[in-house]
Amino acid sequence: MRKQGKGLRFLGLNTVDDVASGLGFQRRYGWTWPSLRDPERKLALRFGASYQPAFILVDAQGRVVGGFQAAGTPARWDALVSRLP
Repeated sequence: MRKQGKGLRFLGLNTVDDVASGLGFQRRYGWTWPSLRDPERKLALRFGASYQPAFILVDAQGRVVGGFQAAGTPARWDALVSRLP
């Protein structure tokens, strides 16, 4: 992603797996960003994510500025991140 070096940060929400399975998933796919366990989907629903996978873009002020609920591709992620100033 083009803006990753410009303050862009990732956070995962684990709504399904137990802690060990979630950590295993992260290791298997090489994810290095933090992930929060959200089995009751409170955080996911707060950000409008009713489906998995969901990608929600939140700006530095905590406002949701975009997102999509489907499998991601580099082109989709770049289009989403291009909404940031």
